[in-house]
Amino acid sequence: MSTTRGMSDRLAAIAAQVTPGKTVIDIGTDHAYLPIALVADGTAPSAIAADVKKGPLAIAETNILKSGYAAKIRAVQSDGFQNIEVEGGEAAVIAGLGGATMMGILSAGAGKVMKLSEIILEPQSRVPDVRKYLCRSGFSFVDEAMVTEDGKFYPIMKVAYTGEKRLLTEAQALYGPLLLEKKDPVLLRYLEKETDGLATIERGIEDAANLLGMNEAREAALVGIAGMARIIQDALAYYL
Repeated sequence: MSTTRGMSDRLAAIAAQVTPGKTVIDIGTDHAYLPIALVADGTAPSAIAADVKKGPLAIAETNILKSGYAAKIRAVQSDGFQNIEVEGGEAAVIAGLGGATMMGILSAGAGKVMKLSEIILEPQSRVPDVRKYLCRSGFSFVDEAMVTEDGKFYPIMKVAYTGEKRLLTEAQALYGPLLLEKKDPVLLRYLEKETDGLATIERGIEDAANLLGMNEAREAALVGIAGMARIIQDALAYYL
């Protein structure tokens, strides 16, 4: 696994989304690798490393002390933004959490979140739901990236609260409106993988139906696959 300043490809891609010069609030910091790297390379003048769990936060505090940046990075035990004061203009990072948890954090801290200049998100699940939530809650997409690491694909979203609401197509919700507009090459690889995966599933359904005679179940499953295939084709159309 290649790294940048000791970070994984995933964390390096997240760090690259942070606008230089902003104090960074890292929610769910775990071991504080991200805020340490951002302060070390001069991207962030200061940072807050927040985690709801005492164990990871203790490790984060140790790593911050070892890094020599204890004067610039503050560790805070906090459930989302609960114990964090947001003055306005800071950048926040919420990465490596499930989509439901992420949406809960944004909703619970709405008053503080609206003051942030940017939020970088990397949900580990329910990615389409997160995108839809953002759009109906008044967040606008500033940038999107996708990175692959150890055979997995990770979408990264940079958003800001503007109060403007919009609807996404199913393809945009699944694969990212800006990733599609940019014709992102990593996303293209993911779409090709999705296409191959659907073909494999379809063959498995056909084989099972022929073996077990479950034609009714077969038809229902194939309808679902055809619907997903159409969404993928809508996404691939951006690359034409």
